[in-house]
Amino acid sequence: MQHHDFTTENLDTLRKMFELGPTGKFPDDKIAVNDQGEARFSVSVLNGRVIVIFGKPVSTIGFSVKAARKFSRLLTQRANEAAALARKK
Repeated sequence: MQHHDFTTENLDTLRKMFELGPTGKFPDDKIAVNDQGEARFSVSVLNGRVIVIFGKPVSTIGFSVKAARKFSRLLTQRANEAAALARKK
């Protein structure tokens, strides 16, 4: 999980630059027939909102316990950043 600042203008550039989306790797084994493996995504703040960019449409996402906790902390961190920016306005 990575964080990258972005604007609506450079969203496509970000997707390409950081190769967001499925990697084809299965670090925790395949959990379903249509599992595409791990995915690179970005969690950022834009206009007071927490934005998660998956790089392509995603219908389901699964996490190991460790990764779920890490994702939760990252979402909370970005939410705190968004709240702090809102207070400054």
